[in-house]
Amino acid sequence: MTDRDDREMTEWIDGLLTSPEAKPVAPAGLRGNLRRALSRKRRRNMARRLVAAAAILVALVYWTRAERIAEERQFADTPPAPQEKTTEPVATFIAGDDTIAVEIKSSSPNVTILQVYPTLSAQRHREREALLQRTFTTISYDGG
Repeated sequence: MTDRDDREMTEWIDGLLTSPEAKPVAPAGLRGNLRRALSRKRRRNMARRLVAAAAILVALVYWTRAERIAEERQFADTPPAPQEKTTEPVATFIAGDDTIAVEIKSSSPNVTILQVYPTLSAQRHREREALLQRTFTTISYDGG
C-alpha cells in the first residue's frame, strides 16, 4: 500500500464513523438485557454499601460501649483518695433570729445536712410585707 491508499482508507473510515448511518443501534432485546444487568449490579452495589455501613455502625457502638465499660471498671477499681482529717468546717451556716435549723443525719460522716424553717415572727413579717406590697400596687394603679 502506498501513502495515497493509506490516506484514502483513513478518509473512508472517518467518513463511515461520522456519517449518520454509522451509529449502530442495538436490538431492543439486547438493550433490555443490558438495562436489567446494570440495574441488578446497582442494587448489589447499594446492598454492599448498606451492609458495610451497618457493620461500621455496629463496630462503632461496640467499641464505644467497650471503652465505657473499661472506664467504669478502672474507676471502680481505683481506691478512694485518702481523706484528710480536718477539724475546721468547710462551710459555716449562720442562722438569724427568724430561723430554726434542724440537723438531718447523713450517710457520710463529713457531711452535715440542715433543714431550715422560718419562725412564726418571720412568717408574719413576710405576710405583712406582701400585704403592704399589694396595697401599694393597688394604690399606684388607681392613680393615687
